[in-house]
Amino acid sequence: MSEIRVRAVQLWSDKARTPDENRAHAIKMAEAAAAREYTDDAAARCDLIVMPEAVAMLCYPDDHPDFTYRDVADTIPGPTVDVFRDIARNHHVNVVVGLVEDRGADAGCQNVALVINRSGDIIG
Repeated sequence: MSEIRVRAVQLWSDKARTPDENRAHAIKMAEAAAAREYTDDAAARCDLIVMPEAVAMLCYPDDHPDFTYRDVADTIPGPTVDVFRDIARNHHVNVVVGLVEDRGADAGCQNVALVINRSGDIIG
């Protein structure tokens, strides 16, 4: 059986952050996790980075009575997804990232986990 090296990223929630600040923080943490383990030595390389669900949210609705999930939603593909695809590609690592996906006006929003392979392709 092969070993898989996983780095799980836990984000500290901050109610004062906006969804855009939460996204930026999550991206910064993913970059740090990928860079810390990146090496040309395949035996030492991180194989998978797992991010939390709804990375833009991070307790956002607690103090916002007018909150809707569209406030933190992302499209797939979209700008947030593109950044995580770049992280996967640039660091040759698989990434699982949780997002609230905006599926359009008629379909609403859904909590999803997106799987991105080392090539930056969305595979699940």
